[in-house]
Amino acid sequence: MTMKQCGMLLIVGLCTLTLTARAQVPGLINYQGRIVDSGTNFNGAGYFEFALVDGGNNASRQAIASVGSYDVSQGIATIGLVDLGSGYTSLPTVSITDPTGTGAVAVAYIGGGMVTNIAVTADGANYTSPTITISAPPPSTVYNTYWSNDGSSVAGSQTVSAVSLPVTKGLYSVLLGDTTVSNMTASIPASVFANANVNLRVWFNDGVNGFQQLTPDQRLAAAGYSLQAQNASVASVATVANSVSPSSIVQGSDLSVGYGSSVGSGLYSSVAGGQDNTASGSRSFVGDGADNTASGPGSFVGGGGYDGSAFFGNTASGAVSAVVGGLDNTASGYASAVGGGYFNRATNSFATVPGGFFCLAGGVGSFAAGSSAYAYDDNTFVWGDGTLNIGDTGPNSFTALASGGFSFYTGTNSGVYLVAGGASWSSFSDRNMKKNFQPVDTVAVLDKLAGIPIQRWNYKWERDDDVPNIGPMAQDFKAAFYPGRDDKGISTLEFNGVELAAIQGLNLKLEQQVKEKEQEISDLRRELDELKAEVHLASRPNSQEKGQ
Repeated sequence: MTMKQCGMLLIVGLCTLTLTARAQVPGLINYQGRIVDSGTNFNGAGYFEFALVDGGNNASRQAIASVGSYDVSQGIATIGLVDLGSGYTSLPTVSITDPTGTGAVAVAYIGGGMVTNIAVTADGANYTSPTITISAPPPSTVYNTYWSNDGSSVAGSQTVSAVSLPVTKGLYSVLLGDTTVSNMTASIPASVFANANVNLRVWFNDGVNGFQQLTPDQRLAAAGYSLQAQNASVASVATVANSVSPSSIVQGSDLSVGYGSSVGSGLYSSVAGGQDNTASGSRSFVGDGADNTASGPGSFVGGGGYDGSAFFGNTASGAVSAVVGGLDNTASGYASAVGGGYFNRATNSFATVPGGFFCLAGGVGSFAAGSSAYAYDDNTFVWGDGTLNIGDTGPNSFTALASGGFSFYTGTNSGVYLVAGGASWSSFSDRNMKKNFQPVDTVAVLDKLAGIPIQRWNYKWERDDDVPNIGPMAQDFKAAFYPGRDDKGISTLEFNGVELAAIQGLNLKLEQQVKEKEQEISDLRRELDELKAEVHLASRPNSQEKGQ
């Protein structure tokens, strides 16, 4: 079944429009449309669903990159990302153009719909002014719903309940917003027509083939915008904090203050100031700044969007999402949040980016901070220092990149650290941090250590067929060397001290044994020499025998 629609707005109640500014204009629009089914005008009972939506916006954005470093003889070494883009569903191509250079090849990688890294696979040569172009993502049109017959449409989606209307020779007529009609539960608020582009979207079901969206959407003309006249009954100029601005207007139960700002279709939404800000979600709020949008129900944008020279607005599109400030930040997940910074994204439920640069919190409950940190998986924490793009290692993981090293303190001078480029942790062990020095009987430590049982074992949370561990029990170890301390674990500091003492004790034992053996060997050699002398004397003839 293929269907088309055509429609016209019938001017509603001219007498109504001539009433005083105090009159309440009804939130109704009389719409007449036509249904053509496979080239034939439809006749009979039809089921309709209606929504007023905007003209749609392409949510996809092409990524931008530039050469990080290159050499005329050695070619292109690195390529950096200027804008990660959005809406990528497959790996884009990377084109490298230059007046003289050839041979360089690069591959782009994506995550969370954005380009996260570009790897140079062939350097090429003779490059003098290379230009990098990343292919555009497929378009992804996103709509805002201003009104629907049952209030259930979100982001241009189909409603839940349908309105039954008779269709005669393809023609039908409906009074949109008439709450006396079954499943028409909401009148059309005047704030809908604070938007410049309002379109009627219709879904139709003939009772046999199911619902289909009729195309194209029908843009509403002047009659609908007459509803906006009811705002004159409230105020044309609002006084806020003792300051009066001609651009500040109160619209019904909503508040819009600031140049070019709008509350859109947001019920009880507010814009407190700034320029070209929009609070279109129900009970949403934009505080200040420029080009900011709070489109999710209960969403919040504090401000930002302008750095003194460029406009890059922030968006809070998820339900109860929040962007505090910064530039070009987006919180699109449920209860997601971005604190500030530049080009950060919190795209999943309860995801958080406190600030920074080019960070993505894409997993449920994920956290990304610093620069170029990407928390793709659920319940992950990622910190990046900006020297590389860093992502998480899997769900429920903690990942951090600090090329200058790590330090963790548990007190004023206590803790551990990992030096830059290091592969193992160091404990703070400076002599100046220590006191109460006492000698250690290293041989006694060795004897105690030799008496501690060493076993193979598995932790209870490991599988029975996992490779077993080897070591002592903490209770035995602590009782022997650190009585009174917590006996549920053995720290590397504790074990290393015992291990070194035992090695020294073993060395002392070996040295004593060597000395004893050397003395024994010396005595045996002396006895052997004496024995040899006796044998030699015994073998010589005496003088009497010679005389005979």
